Amino acid sequence: MKTTRKPQQKRSIEKRTKILEAAFILFCEKGFENTNTAEIAQHAGVATGTLYSYFQDKVDIYKTVFESYLKKEVSKMLSELECEINNHTNISQFILLWKDSYLSLFGKPNRALKEINSVMSKVQSLNIFFSDFETEYAESIYKILKEKYNPEITFEKVWIAFLLIDELSKEYVSSRHKKINYNLLEKQAIVFIETLLSNDGG
Repeated sequence: MKTTRKPQQKRSIEKRTKILEAAFILFCEKGFENTNTAEIAQHAGVATGTLYSYFQDKVDIYKTVFESYLKKEVSKMLSELECEINNHTNISQFILLWKDSYLSLFGKPNRALKEINSVMSKVQSLNIFFSDFETEYAESIYKILKEKYNPEITFEKVWIAFLLIDELSKEYVSSRHKKINYNLLEKQAIVFIETLLSNDGG
């Protein structure tokens, strides 16, 4: 495996940042498959060799770009949830807050998220990478629910709830089936999730 370096000096850090900023724009505009490292280097104003001194390959750049993006967005989402917990002790209120915070990010057109979903279906190594990230997010929600609301809850139940909320967000972004009453769909989904997460049974 080729050795890359972690920049320490200000100028090197700035170059690496420019590469990531250029990559984010290009990946969102053209997609992973239609973007190459030479283009990224050109848009960043650096030599291609310089790019490879910081990153292994295009996949490495992609992971770095979108991991940073997702961590920032999810961290913000989780912080907002945790801030509201002291004012909302009822599990049903927490579920509503969780649903709203998730849909505020994932339930609207977003080029970055659209690109991530696209590449997950095409590049196996990136599919695994982002799937692991989804698991980390669900584990954070599981920890909150277990500590604050239901110490008997299982991770599998939280995962089912996460999948349902995620599917709701996909409905809003891409599906929009004509015969579906989305207000009713949301209400019924929340009732199902509340029943699922409030139950102590296996």
